[in-house]
Amino acid sequence: NVEVYQNRYAFSSRIICGECGSIFRRQKLYIGKPYEKVQWCCHQHIEDISKCSQKSIREDCIKQSFITLWNKLAGNYEDILYPLLAILKAVPDDPEQVQELLELENKIRELKQQSHMLQKVLTGGDIGSVVFIEKRGLIDTELEKAYRRQQLLKEQKLFDEQISQTEYLMAVFRNCHAILDDYDEELFRMIIETVTAYPGQRLVFKLKNGLELEETYGKEL
Repeated sequence: NVEVYQNRYAFSSRIICGECGSIFRRQKLYIGKPYEKVQWCCHQHIEDISKCSQKSIREDCIKQSFITLWNKLAGNYEDILYPLLAILKAVPDDPEQVQELLELENKIRELKQQSHMLQKVLTGGDIGSVVFIEKRGLIDTELEKAYRRQQLLKEQKLFDEQISQTEYLMAVFRNCHAILDDYDEELFRMIIETVTAYPGQRLVFKLKNGLELEETYGKEL
């Protein structure tokens, strides 16, 4: 079960190969030995080393890199996130887009009212079923078009999501600003979207708001 696997390991489906774009998979080394280790390796590299030369990364290296990243942010999140939030909020909305969204809201509400009234007319026996089906079909088609256009416009307001996620991250660091000595899986899940592994022992952590920060690690298999 993929969902169970992803929930079991915090790094599952989050570590991406910077060379080929494949997802990293978890592997165990020296199973049963006192020095048993866990590593993460590019799936493409596992399948065909000639197609991707990205080396495996020990899990403890990823964890230590996250600890370093967290500690940097915990002590400086205001200097990093507040200016970013200010920039995002300063980006003006497109007035034509805002107006169209308002018009779509009104149109959807009117179409719903029309559908409700049509149903009442049918129940009262003032309209035949054939006419009802035809008129209801036209209303449903218009509603579907309006909903699709509304969703498209909302998706184009990309900064809204970034603002929301940046405010969320600031709240996380305000409430959990302690310096880490040990890896904390819950905090990793809370703030990290993905980790991209590049040659040269580089890890780029993408935060929930899209901000990317790089760390290097010292051990590579």
